[in-house]
Amino acid sequence: MKLTLLLSLVAASTATLEDFHYPSAEAAEREAHPAPQLLTVTPTQGTFSSGGKHETVRVGGQLASGWRLQALLASADTAVLQFDHAAWGQIAFVAAGAPASAALTLRKALGALPTIAQPHFNFSGADPDYFKKLAAGPEDLATTLAMAKTVDGEPDYTSLASQLAPQRDTVAISTAPDVVKFAVSYSGRIKW
Repeated sequence: MKLTLLLSLVAASTATLEDFHYPSAEAAEREAHPAPQLLTVTPTQGTFSSGGKHETVRVGGQLASGWRLQALLASADTAVLQFDHAAWGQIAFVAAGAPASAALTLRKALGALPTIAQPHFNFSGADPDYFKKLAAGPEDLATTLAMAKTVDGEPDYTSLASQLAPQRDTVAISTAPDVVKFAVSYSGRIKW
């Protein structure tokens, strides 16, 4: 059983699973929305070229391509632009006169906030007695349910992960010998 579980974990690591934080569409979205080229810059506005069209935008304004002008660094002839995809975003530093491909682009962990929907786990939705069965059952209910989800009846990573609640904390801030342990929750609260 342990060998089968280990082999399943190895096989699952090569399978493509959608990652909530790094969506599979990211590469295609990055390619579809390149940073525009900055032609000229003044202290309050920049003129950009994107798709053969020229646009002049003030700080805080948005280009037709969806990029927002966040700031202008007139002394360095540089514009700071932001583009929010559904689940992630980009910040681009574009120098005047440089080709658009020379823009320094940074990845943002969050995109358009209204479109982000975190996964909701409702284990008792399909079976209101799920937690009672889990606590009182003589067998390992989670493993039994995971085995029922596979073709060969052996649990793999995907089937096991679908039966477990996500971690409540994102990272532990301590070492093994530390007496006091700290963890950062998804809300940003530090717990100990």
